[in-house]
Amino acid sequence: MTTLATRLTDQLATRLFAARAEFGAARPYPHAAGEALFGATFAAEVRAVLPLIPWRRVETDFYAQYETRPDRLPEPVPPILASLVAAAASPAAAAAAAALCPSDGPLSLASVVLHRLRHGDAIGVHNDANEFGETFRLCWICGAPQGGGELRVHASSAEADVTVAVPSDEDRWFCFRLGPRSWHSVSPVVAPTGERASMVITWAVAPGSKQAEYV
Repeated sequence: MTTLATRLTDQLATRLFAARAEFGAARPYPHAAGEALFGATFAAEVRAVLPLIPWRRVETDFYAQYETRPDRLPEPVPPILASLVAAAASPAAAAAAAALCPSDGPLSLASVVLHRLRHGDAIGVHNDANEFGETFRLCWICGAPQGGGELRVHASSAEADVTVAVPSDEDRWFCFRLGPRSWHSVSPVVAPTGERASMVITWAVAPGSKQAEYV
């Protein structure tokens, strides 16, 4: 592991371990948020390489965005992204994620995805629950749109049923336990220029394991 990957691993694990109390007490489902994860300077360095990698436009019935998988990019992968993937895949990061979901047992990295939302793009209310064992998800903002793009926690699938709104400020992060009630959305990006850029890291239970019930 490179020196950068080691530093990112330490920052990631430290933030997650520190969020255990907030995460466990949060309602309507386990979640936590923070204003800083890797630092604004590092976020700017990540943004600088985003135009250099391939992206695909995805539009569905509830979201519109550009996305790519830095954990599946063809070589050569920009070193800064390779270091982020290495940190996410580290045993220390997996252990920190599992500490927030103690009833689920050991976790391992499932995916690392980069998202870019531009003017008019949004993500509708959804819960991300699935049958693949995906259990814990972290969203890190590396590019702020300067208008819109906030992450919203919902108490139900209703668009108006918002309980928490996390601004899409640079270096902010949000993590949550995936499940049937983990309703959330991203409000439309309204800034005419700029974009909301984020990295979404997901950890899952071991193949064949069953997620515990939650809240």
